Amino acid sequence: MSTRDAILNRLRKTVANGPPAALPAAAPRVAVTRVNDSSRPALRARFAAELERVRGQLHPVAGESEARDTLAAILRARAATRITAWDDVPLTGWADTCTALRVTRVGDDRAEAATADIGLTGCDAVIAATGTLVLEGGPGRSRLASLLPAVHIVIARECQLVPQLEDYLERKRVDGNAAYRRSSAVTLITGPSRTADIEMQIVYGAHGPLELHVILIAE
Repeated sequence: MSTRDAILNRLRKTVANGPPAALPAAAPRVAVTRVNDSSRPALRARFAAELERVRGQLHPVAGESEARDTLAAILRARAATRITAWDDVPLTGWADTCTALRVTRVGDDRAEAATADIGLTGCDAVIAATGTLVLEGGPGRSRLASLLPAVHIVIARECQLVPQLEDYLERKRVDGNAAYRRSSAVTLITGPSRTADIEMQIVYGAHGPLELHVILIAE
């Protein structure tokens, strides 16, 4: 019997035993609605809800001291020993916090960044409508810090909140898109890494961070 015949015979037996199992019903689509209230409290609340929906974790803090305490708590909870970070992380004293916990900063090349437990970055916009963070890459702002470690921590400020992606893009147009000319890449991050490549089952952390933490500092 040829290989072709063997395959056809298996298919005939499968069909004879009844129809294939039905695929699970697709999850209902969630429409992305416009943000009608652009006040700071409304944007903060909307971002919190959207980030939670995509399994990100928000840590709202009152100032930099509380932000450092929150960073330390995450590092301790993950038993972190190595961190890769942007050069311009927008939080004074973050390196001292790591040193106090004996967390070593490693380089941002692929080989070094791949050994880090934590990736620490800032961001350039916080999109309330979708819970998305915008990261503009460039010198000292390696994309690998947000892609390779299992845990990605973002330091953001409330002044970076915008209603929708279009509002961020409009800000860029105002300055003649200068940020894009100096950026190696612009990355949009909506929750931790996830994929549904296998049997439409969502798996987290397959192609990037398993956890996303946003420390949002009030102004």
